[in-house]
Amino acid sequence: MAKTSKPPSGALDIHAAIGAAAKKLRARATFGVRNASELPEVAALMDAASAAVVTEVPDSFEFHGRLYYLRARVILRMDIYDSPGAALPLLSGASFSKEDGGHVPGH
Repeated sequence: MAKTSKPPSGALDIHAAIGAAAKKLRARATFGVRNASELPEVAALMDAASAAVVTEVPDSFEFHGRLYYLRARVILRMDIYDSPGAALPLLSGASFSKEDGGHVPGH
């Protein structure tokens, strides 16, 4: 049986911090916008999710026999789950990043 890793003594358990923040956010009666500096661990998780999507943007695609090159700026509405069987997302949010992915022009 594999052992789960533990953070060093005294270190912040980022997953516990995210879980606590998610519980607090889900308890609110209405949707709200939060500044990333208010919940840095949640912001880091959402940034990582956004970066994962952007890196998967293809640099080209074929349409009716012709190759076109794609550069995309992605605005995401995200639901992040903490397990494959979870019925409700751990966190929901949006990313309006200026990051883009795909084709790198001019090369």
